[in-house]
Amino acid sequence: MCAPPIALSVPVDGGRTFFIIRSDKMPNRRIDFLCKGIDMKENERQYWYLMLNEISAMLDYPPLRENGIDVETLVEYAIVNGVAGVVFDAETGKYRCGKLRWSDIVNDNGIAETCVLTGVDWSEEYNTADVAYLLNYHTQNPEKRVQWFADMFAQIDNAQECLIENTKYTPVPVASNDKEKTEYETVLRRKQEGEKVTVMLRPGSNPLIQRSGQNIDENARVLNLTDPTMIEKMHYLSEYHAEIKKRFATLYGMCFKSSSKSAQETVDEVHGMDNFSLILPHLRKKYMEEFAEKCKQLWGWAGKEAVTFTELWQREDEAAEEASEPEEETISENSEAEEGGEENADNDENE
Repeated sequence: MCAPPIALSVPVDGGRTFFIIRSDKMPNRRIDFLCKGIDMKENERQYWYLMLNEISAMLDYPPLRENGIDVETLVEYAIVNGVAGVVFDAETGKYRCGKLRWSDIVNDNGIAETCVLTGVDWSEEYNTADVAYLLNYHTQNPEKRVQWFADMFAQIDNAQECLIENTKYTPVPVASNDKEKTEYETVLRRKQEGEKVTVMLRPGSNPLIQRSGQNIDENARVLNLTDPTMIEKMHYLSEYHAEIKKRFATLYGMCFKSSSKSAQETVDEVHGMDNFSLILPHLRKKYMEEFAEKCKQLWGWAGKEAVTFTELWQREDEAAEEASEPEEETISENSEAEEGGEENADNDENE
């Protein structure tokens, strides 16, 4: 059963009200445009959406929102396409955002003199000098690793569903005729609904009746598909799900501390992973700052100083910076203690 349509009332000038109605069956053209050329199954696609939302929420650049463009939209286009761009449309007096591809020979930096910007329902060629473009990375490659993570999560979900199916009550009675089939189905349905069921033994019948785990009728035929031991493997899949999640989060700036009991980690190793985790976020911030400087040059917006990490990533960034301070203090205290020990030893010798 589909969810009910969503209706939003939007008041406009003159006292009129427009109603925007959308149901689950209505196509989302922006989503279709975003996923164009990416082949994914539904479960994988849902994970892909989720992780795309998480990465695109990493940075903020307020001037974009102030001029009618969501930061997340621009970043999503860069993630799936490698390059995204913003241009001012003189005819409408508004800014437009879209996927960008170069339409001329690129220079040593991978930039061409002309480019084509494509949005949900438009496409147009521009001089690159008139476009503020955002690189996903210097290599301008799409973030295909996100699809790999989505595929792994989807496969783990499918495997867990298979384990659950194998642990369900699945002895299947084998009927010799339609009458027996109807009897069996009636008994099983009523038992699933919690009703008390009594089956009468009749000559020539072959009912499925259980007592102390044994069939009363030795001729009752059952196809047993149940494997209760399969559930024992569930925790391995759960651990692997957590491991994949940790790898994804660590790669994009949310460093998970290891819970492995197989080896001890030194303080340097832990802090080293913190620093590694922030490599990609700082690269993404660098290219957003370059984009902001281009916007400043073209339209007078605030420059790179307006680009910031959003709250959660800012906390991680600050935590990584603070992590090294206790180590320095400890080293300093140890050095002072050693020097003090040497001085005491010298005094003892002199005495």
